[in-house]
Amino acid sequence: MDRKDGGAVIEALHERIDTFFRTAMSEHPSAFHCTPGCTACCHVDLSVLPVEATRVRTAFRVLPDPARGSAAGRARAGVHCAMLDDDGRCVVYEARPSICRSHGLAVLVDGRIDACPKNYRGETPRRQHVLDLETLNEAIVRVNAATGELGLRRTRLADIAIEDRG
Repeated sequence: MDRKDGGAVIEALHERIDTFFRTAMSEHPSAFHCTPGCTACCHVDLSVLPVEATRVRTAFRVLPDPARGSAAGRARAGVHCAMLDDDGRCVVYEARPSICRSHGLAVLVDGRIDACPKNYRGETPRRQHVLDLETLNEAIVRVNAATGELGLRRTRLADIAIEDRG
């Protein structure tokens, strides 16, 4: 699998995560209290493997110059994810990585179920709506390796904004 094929595979994986999220929300709407524009999960310094960094980098490079400059400024300030604009919107939303796509869902990590504190208040997530993060991460690692990337070198989203701006 080359980088181009890896991009198609990761894009298909992203669509599966999005479908999983939409299904969980439609089948259990009362569990979700985050809404479009909610940035509670975005106040972190995220990093991704090369197969996802490539998608983010490609989307970032086609943004207007002022948007890229603002993202670089946010990256240098380190306040929150550099890809989150001043209006609380992701500037690379269509290319956002798996970790961003899964924020808000209940996830299985190290045998424990975890969820955003805004969601599932006073209730337990339904098992069919819990995303197994270990399985997801293994899939991303496999796709990354299949593109020829050796090791697990990660790229910070902030660095993508800064590297573009120099």
